Amino acid sequence: MTRLLIADAVGTVLLVAPVALDAPVWAVAAGAIVAGAGSSVWRILVATIRQNLSPPDLLGRMSAALAGGAAEIWGVRAAFAGATVISVVVLVAFTVDATVRLPYINGNQMVAIHGGVPMAFPDRIERTVHIGRPQEQVWAAITTAEGLGTWFGEAAEGEVKVGGTVELSWQSGDTARLRVERLDPQSVFAYSWHIYGLPESDPRRTYVEFTLTPDAEGTSLTVVETGFAQLDHDEHAKAFDGNTRGWKHELDELVAYVHG
Repeated sequence: MTRLLIADAVGTVLLVAPVALDAPVWAVAAGAIVAGAGSSVWRILVATIRQNLSPPDLLGRMSAALAGGAAEIWGVRAAFAGATVISVVVLVAFTVDATVRLPYINGNQMVAIHGGVPMAFPDRIERTVHIGRPQEQVWAAITTAEGLGTWFGEAAEGEVKVGGTVELSWQSGDTARLRVERLDPQSVFAYSWHIYGLPESDPRRTYVEFTLTPDAEGTSLTVVETGFAQLDHDEHAKAFDGNTRGWKHELDELVAYVHG
């Protein structure tokens, strides 16, 4: 995916630069052919990423209006020159940053939420426990600061709402920040969080989803954490194995907490 996007960014430069430089017709045509070959792929990938990461109120169709206005004010060739400069800057920045940002986008937003694609490393941790208590009692345990600060951490602060954050802390000084991604009352609670073993500055996250369903004995709770396939070998070994063990321990703590 990274190489496809970089190739398409190069194609954009080849499309606009010949016009800005007043190149011969054959050079303009050649640039258009190269750029056109990847335009469909570019639009699909970029639109998918943008629509997954942008808030709904920021989505819009502004490109055509901006380009037309620029050409009207400064002239067609100046507009193409500006587009060339912007395309080159974007290409350089994108290429430099791709090894950090795209694994995060692909792993967290695309793979975790939308089902994913075959991966070299296991991407998914799943564990189900049965709790002999009503669904609303289990729900309160996983979606309130009081509950999370008892079985998950030693203290918790924040507001459990979509887009909100909850910070867990321990007496050891360790902390974990949860960003709430989904909240379907009494049934689904999901958040993204920092990956165990990575530096705090690393933007990559995994996606955790709790699903509650009633059963004959009370409530069935399933936890699924996804997004580990974006890691390299050493990172994956530490994070995946550590969280696999961690969820067993934490869910045992949850069952004990709910049962009082």
